[in-house]
Amino acid sequence: MALTALREGSLVKVLEEYCPSYDPLFLYFPSRRFMPPKLRAFVDFAKAASSGAFEQ
Repeated sequence: MALTALREGSLVKVLEEYCPSYDPLFLYFPSRRFMPPKLRAFVDFAKAASSGAFEQ
C-alpha cells in the first residue's frame, strides 16, 4: 500500500539519509550445517522474493 503511494508521489520519504541500508528481512534457524531441503528451498525463495521488493 505504501509502496504504491510512494510510486505515485502522494507519499514522500523524509529523512531518507537516516534510513538503514540493510535488507529488512531476517530469517533465524538453528544451523546451516544440517538444513533440511524444505528449509533451504524456503530460504532461497524468501531471498529471491525480497530482493528489490522494498525499492522504488
